[in-house]
This record gives sequence, C-alpha cells and structure tokens, in this order.
Amino acid sequence: MIKIVISDMLGSRAYAAGALLGTKHFDLAKNKIRDSIESSDEISVLLDFDKVEFATPSYLKTMLLSLYNCSRLFTQSLTYEEAKEANSELEPFPLIPILENASEDVEDAVNEVFGRRGVAIFSAVRIDEGKVASARLLGKLDPAIKDTLQFCSEYGETTAGDLAKNLPAVGIRPSGWSNRLAELHRLRLLSRRKAGRSLVYTSLTEEIIDGVNISC
Repeated sequence: MIKIVISDMLGSRAYAAGALLGTKHFDLAKNKIRDSIESSDEISVLLDFDKVEFATPSYLKTMLLSLYNCSRLFTQSLTYEEAKEANSELEPFPLIPILENASEDVEDAVNEVFGRRGVAIFSAVRIDEGKVASARLLGKLDPAIKDTLQFCSEYGETTAGDLAKNLPAVGIRPSGWSNRLAELHRLRLLSRRKAGRSLVYTSLTEEIIDGVNISC
C-alpha cells in the first residue's frame, strides 16, 4: 500500500484549489507511485486528505481523477484517445486509489466530480493493520453493479461461479456475474488476480457504510 499525503504537498495551506495546483500534485504523485511500484500486481494508493479543509472540483479533476484514470488506463478500460483528451500525462499504473481522512466538504466535492462522469471511488473510514476495514462510496454506480459490490464486500474474495452458487435466488448465471465483476474491476472498485483458470476478485473494504449518498 502506498500513501500520498496531500497536506505535505500543500505546505501551510488548508485548501487544495485550482487546476494548476492539481496538475503539479498529480505529477508529484506519479513520481512517488512510479518509484514505489515493483511489479504489475495491483496496489492500493491511499490519498490522505488529513488537514485539507476543502478541495475544488478543478483540483480534484486534474489530480484525483487523473490518478484514477491512470488506473483505468492500466485495465484498458480507458482508451488512449480518451486518456489524451482527459490528460496527456496519464500513465498506466496498476493502482487502485482510495481516499483517507477526507472531510465532509472534500467528500461532497469528490462525489460531484466522480458522479458527473458515472464512476465511483472509496473513501476509507477505518483502517486496521494496513487494510481498509470500512469505507464510504463516492460517485455514481448502476444499482445492479452497486448490489454486486455489496455482495463482494460481504464475501471478501469471490468468483463469478461462487456468486452464482451462493446467490441462486438472484437468478444470475455465472456469465452474468462475470460481466458485473469485470465492470467493478474496470471501475477500480475490486482488485483481481488469476488462480488457475478462475479470476478471483477481492473487495477493497470489509464494510461499505452509509455516508454521502451515491447516485444511481
């Protein structure tokens, strides 16, 4: 797990504002991530907003959303053409960004920026021994995809076959679950590894708690 402390880059300021500052912090974050990644295995990146009272949409778009798009570029769910339109400096990183210590104002702003684009991100509420124990979901998700994410948080690790076996009343075939899990992985809300012929998906948090209302 990699931690990026926003206040260390802000200095004495308690707010993160503007696209220029967001781009500068994005470059600094990229350098740290690049130096820390040792393999192609997916790794969580905690973006610590402690002591940051608020962040503007323009800052969040050029910093946080750009890091998020780097992770989507890695999973090939964001085309290079889309990436260049969003930010020409994007690089494919095997990261999964998660917020930490975000104030209500920061979460509200993130909820708006991500929700407008139909994507979502976790904001950690409690971290135990280096793992996210509980988190809020910010942004926008299709209701069916959101339900699948909730199932995954309850099981911890799962496959499409496991969900079809454990949830027969839902009436979804393994292929249907496979599509939903793949979409959650593309949205960077689940990590994934290969085990034999199966794809195993792992929840990023043990519990998804109520907080900022995610749009559906």
